[in-house]
Amino acid sequence: MNCSKCNSELTDKNWYPSWKKKNIKICIPCECIRAKKYNETHKDELRTYHRERRQKNPEKYNLYGRNLYKLNRESILLKQKKRYENNKEELILKAREYRKTHKTESSNAVKKYQDKHVEKAYNDWKKWIKTPNGRDYIRKKRSRRRRTLGFSPLNSWFKDSNGHHINLIDVIYIPKDMNKEVFHNVKTGKNMEIINTMAYFFLLMQNIDKIRGLIK
Repeated sequence: MNCSKCNSELTDKNWYPSWKKKNIKICIPCECIRAKKYNETHKDELRTYHRERRQKNPEKYNLYGRNLYKLNRESILLKQKKRYENNKEELILKAREYRKTHKTESSNAVKKYQDKHVEKAYNDWKKWIKTPNGRDYIRKKRSRRRRTLGFSPLNSWFKDSNGHHINLIDVIYIPKDMNKEVFHNVKTGKNMEIINTMAYFFLLMQNIDKIRGLIK
């Protein structure tokens, strides 16, 4: 029995078992060519169709995607790498445009990834800030921070210290390790109560040591 398209012999290797049962005389290579042409000419219809099906059956689609990735991980990664290398500039532009129009979704996706891969995300960040783009980003960020924050120190600078803003104006110099111990953000207020308590306690102990020195 031969393929009705290319006239090649149909065997178990080039013939879908389900098509064999239904007596559909088309080999797998010919079907792949047909499917590829159809996909190219019906992109919008297929996207809409799959989007609707995914919305109706999210768990089923997610499970299928995970299983497919596990079975074909190496080939999928290789295809993604080749696609990125061949369309690098175009993909970067698309990613930038997407982030501009979907700021909330992009931010949530990054946070979700960082929460799942804390150590890897931190190591990637450390590597990135050493690159020219990373150094430029840090420089701009520090300049922007200086423009928005005041500077009124409550104690003097000392070796291996960082100026910690307890609010938008006042600063307490504390050891670098202490400042890095708790992740905090003075603008959002995240963990500020914890780090400020540590900073006030350090300032208190520093002043007590000065008073003891004066008494002696």
